[in-house]
Amino acid sequence: MSLSKTDFINSVADVMEDSTFRDFFDVYFNDWDEIVATIMLLKAYQQLSKNAHEGVTKEEKIAFLRGCMKNSDFRQRLASGMINFMDRMTLTPCGEKLLLDSKSNG
Repeated sequence: MSLSKTDFINSVADVMEDSTFRDFFDVYFNDWDEIVATIMLLKAYQQLSKNAHEGVTKEEKIAFLRGCMKNSDFRQRLASGMINFMDRMTLTPCGEKLLLDSKSNG
């Protein structure tokens, strides 16, 4: 799914109005550690879904991901990949302004 910048805020509103997502957000988006861990697992699930054979069920994906998360090497590679991803990302001018405004107001 590709969203134009003008649709982004509408999409945020749509997602936040969805009760399933809102419940998920309220539980798992309380601090930066939770947010990073959650995004990391969402991206892992996304990659698993992209690479899974057709017909693989949600339950099979969950079982596979749970199994992977029990493996310390996998968890380290996943965390390292997330750190590398975050290090490569740069803030847009709008993001920089929001960050600077929040620091000066907080």
